[in-house]
Amino acid sequence: MNWIEINNRIEVCLKSSDPLSCLLRLFEETGDGMVAFRIGEIYQKRGEIDKALRYYEIAYDRFPLPKYKNMAKQKIESLKRGLMDWTEVNERIRNCLSSSSPIKCLKKLYDETKDGMVAFNLGELFETRGDLNEALKYYTIAHEKFPLKEWKERAYKRIESVKAKLAEEEKQTKVLFIVSCTRSKIWEKDESKKYVPAKYAYIGKTMRIWLTLEESKKYPWIIFSSKYGFIDPDHPIKNYDIHFVNDRDKAVSDITLLRQIEHYEFEYNGRSFKIKDFDVIYFVGSREYYDELKKIFDRVGLKFEMYPRWIPLENKKSVIDKVLNLINPALKFLILLNNPQKITSADIPDEEGVYAIIHDGEVIYIGSSNNLRRRILDNHLRGSKDKSVLRAKLIDKLGSEKAVTEFLSKCEVAFMTTKDISCSRKALEHYLIAMLEPKYNS
Repeated sequence: MNWIEINNRIEVCLKSSDPLSCLLRLFEETGDGMVAFRIGEIYQKRGEIDKALRYYEIAYDRFPLPKYKNMAKQKIESLKRGLMDWTEVNERIRNCLSSSSPIKCLKKLYDETKDGMVAFNLGELFETRGDLNEALKYYTIAHEKFPLKEWKERAYKRIESVKAKLAEEEKQTKVLFIVSCTRSKIWEKDESKKYVPAKYAYIGKTMRIWLTLEESKKYPWIIFSSKYGFIDPDHPIKNYDIHFVNDRDKAVSDITLLRQIEHYEFEYNGRSFKIKDFDVIYFVGSREYYDELKKIFDRVGLKFEMYPRWIPLENKKSVIDKVLNLINPALKFLILLNNPQKITSADIPDEEGVYAIIHDGEVIYIGSSNNLRRRILDNHLRGSKDKSVLRAKLIDKLGSEKAVTEFLSKCEVAFMTTKDISCSRKALEHYLIAMLEPKYNS
């Protein structure tokens, strides 16, 4: 088939309903460099850079004329430069997302790169946190910056979704939540901090439970402090010990609270508001604090109620506290799974803890012991089916103790000591099993 006929068939493919499939069939038939080049162009437009690069390289190898070889070479070099830049930006995005301050990190990265993907990730973070106006801002930037149609469409869909959410919020009854301060504060654990944002300063059950609820991300909310009165969640406070009911002479005065209700401006999602602007104000906290505050709100004729959903939660605080105490050690353990050791490691301590046996990157067994070294090395790795539930289950699959030992010697282990955690070791073990569902724990 001569080049004129091939070019004619390329034109037919490009005008067809599925140009890529047509060109791929033509390439299989002819192996022609120009067909490969056109395939590369289509993949490049779709944003499938690796595939585009592969077909441009095929085209370079098959073009007989220097003019066309140079054309393919320019495409290859341009894509490789772009791929390097894209890879670097995405690696930095991943680093930001795993940092302690992802939004701050991504904002700094965006200021440096003005990259659409950075803006898109900022939009996702703000949307997750309920900050819809900021999410809309960064999705719009991403839509403008993205060069590829596919990603422009993704950003457009997010923009439309956020706009719909904002419109729905406008229709809803205007609800404000006021969350009570707690006696337990961050300074019990770290006296070195002088001022801390209020939502992080109060570490008692009320604040800890509230921050896990969907309402904390969906609705505007402020904090009631016995010392400061009504404050924004990010308002920095210093340590104090005042009870609103028992220490009325030291606590914030009724006059100050009335003034704050009438005149103070607070902020939510970049918009300012006053307490008196809302149709319903729900209180999250103790009944005695609610009773005192209700008298003040009644004086200005505002609808102030104990949040109905909070009442059963208030009665189950002890149970909820146990769950909350599991979350932090569980998250810490999940991070450790990314850096497992050989199951034969001499670094396994003879302390109490929880552990995971990992095979080919998959957690296959979760356990706990008052002596990690003895359980992992002596019972599982070198023991017998009588001393190890895991070995007994593996024998059913592998057929012999020797085969089990060989299999386990190739596995990895992640472990965490538990002597300093706030929940029981067995509770943490069962929680991890429920989350990870390892095949040999069933």
